[in-house]
Amino acid sequence: MNTKILGQINGFGQSIWLDGISRSQMEQGGLTEIINAGVSGMTTNPKIFYNEIRDEELYSTDIKALAQKGLDAVAVCDEIIIEQVARAAKLFKAVYDERQGKDGYVSIEINPLLANDTGKSIAKGKELFKRVAMPNVMIKVPATASGFPVITELVASGINVNVTLIFSVEQYISAAKAYLSGIKELLQRGGAPEYVHSVASVFVSRIDSAVDAFVTQKGIDTDFLGKYAVINAKKIYKEFENIFASAEYAALRAVGANVQRVLWASTSTKNPEYDPLKYIKELIFGSTVNTVPLKTLLMLLNEEATAAASPRISADEKIAMNEIERHTVEINDLLGKLLKAGVKDFEESFISLKQVIKEKM
Repeated sequence: MNTKILGQINGFGQSIWLDGISRSQMEQGGLTEIINAGVSGMTTNPKIFYNEIRDEELYSTDIKALAQKGLDAVAVCDEIIIEQVARAAKLFKAVYDERQGKDGYVSIEINPLLANDTGKSIAKGKELFKRVAMPNVMIKVPATASGFPVITELVASGINVNVTLIFSVEQYISAAKAYLSGIKELLQRGGAPEYVHSVASVFVSRIDSAVDAFVTQKGIDTDFLGKYAVINAKKIYKEFENIFASAEYAALRAVGANVQRVLWASTSTKNPEYDPLKYIKELIFGSTVNTVPLKTLLMLLNEEATAAASPRISADEKIAMNEIERHTVEINDLLGKLLKAGVKDFEESFISLKQVIKEKM
């Protein structure tokens, strides 16, 4: 593995996390090797666990043993996921300690079937954090109307949060506000904000897939294909800079509050005509994270060198942005549909995961 490339990216102020979890990889030392190469965190979601448990026979014995204890499929699912996340968190703990809590996190998602129930999501998030019992776990909460109060309460309770499924600038701003509100509440409760970290996960490639189809449908200049996801990311990054350069945040930083970093998610390209490292190379900005699946990571590790990207919207990008955003209402509607589809996708993955576990039971 080329360990220099991740060190180079880290030197530009970006962390690379792995999007995926593998029990066999953990047991055979593969994850340790990846950590040694410079990967500094991990994200998971119901779809990742569905694919993992469906295809990996290592889980069969454990699932049957848990079933014999009288647990139902959902409880078995919880036990398996919590155990694997805790195992990964232990492997990343040295990174967490070395970087003083900036990196080394493993994310675990609240049951997506609870996404529209704020109260139950809060209870589940607190339960997951307590049961994983590692300081370097992040609880994933979707950036929805029901999810924003969950973010605030978990942060106020001293729990690290990964805000997921962000597609629009408006969602991002709400996610950042929810985090800052949580920090303020934590201070009122006498908590220590220096121990609480958060990331705001902005989805990338799904936007280009949807907007490219829209551009083609509307007969917009094909030179603008594959442009909007990065433009959208840059618009969000600008809001990030504004929020965390504000007087509001300065007052919180003075008492120990951490920056909520932007995390680029869904960064494997969906269009085979695009450079498979497009959403890595074009989004190397300071104070960010990029979470990549193993296949994309291995491609990255074969690169000899890379360079920091500019977070500013270029003149060419501005032309593309203005042309595409002439259809502002439709673009906003499209981003809203991506959010709904993302929530539904995770719900369906969890249902499929539960079914796979029932079969193995």
